[in-house]
Amino acid sequence: MSPIGLAVIGGGYWGPNLVRTALATPAVRLEWLCDLDGERARTVLGPCTTVRATDSFDEILEDLAVSAVAIATPAATHFDLVRSALEA
Repeated sequence: MSPIGLAVIGGGYWGPNLVRTALATPAVRLEWLCDLDGERARTVLGPCTTVRATDSFDEILEDLAVSAVAIATPAATHFDLVRSALEA
């Protein structure tokens, strides 16, 4: 079975923990970290990574390599993000 392509949404409080866990999980291939502050996403990932950083949730939804998302944003944003991910 090949690894599941994952995108982490949110690079603030919980996002870095999800990134670290995803990178340590063989069943997951972390494809993206998305944060409204693209520079924050790049800082969380560090300089030596193959994981892509973006500030565009739509870019992630268009990527066929992404099969799952982990939402690490403020609770008030979860519904719209999850609905968009499910529709994609």
